Amino acid sequence: MIRMPEEKDALKLFEYLLNPAVGMYSRIKPASPEELWFSLMEKSEAADSIVRVIVDDADEPVGFIAIWNYNRFAREGFLATIIAEEHWGKGYNQRAKAAFLAEVFRQGLECAIVLVRKSNHRSLKAVSKLPYACAMTVEERARLQNLYVGITDEHEVFGIYRDVFERVQAEIPASAYPVLPVLEN
Repeated sequence: MIRMPEEKDALKLFEYLLNPAVGMYSRIKPASPEELWFSLMEKSEAADSIVRVIVDDADEPVGFIAIWNYNRFAREGFLATIIAEEHWGKGYNQRAKAAFLAEVFRQGLECAIVLVRKSNHRSLKAVSKLPYACAMTVEERARLQNLYVGITDEHEVFGIYRDVFERVQAEIPASAYPVLPVLEN
């Protein structure tokens, strides 16, 4: 379901980002597969990001999921998911988020912040399907706006808190999601 990025993934992931329906919402805007690979590796090595590739049953990339701007002191970071349009509606988003969040929460993250442009109706719908995603309070939103550039009134802001996630996951049958080992970043 998710794994560490491999250089061979860059071409396919780059092709997905070329699709305006996918790429317009990505914070990464590479000019080539090589630039995408370099950007993903640079972010991972800087220790302020955790990136995983979302794969299908044949281990082919269908997208990627990441925590950006991981603030280890505040124990929070921004969650982003990119899935190729041809794989929309197949359940990859929920399964990848469940596996990835379990991993990053075990590593010490307490809150995954989800920013969604109000114009991105598809992502707003996807977030609404996550039983552990909570709309952030006015106070939480104001705190984040003071800390991070880029949060505007054009965004809906959600939080996925470790304790809520774990409580909800405890209610989901174990067979619903694969158990994955903790991956080293």
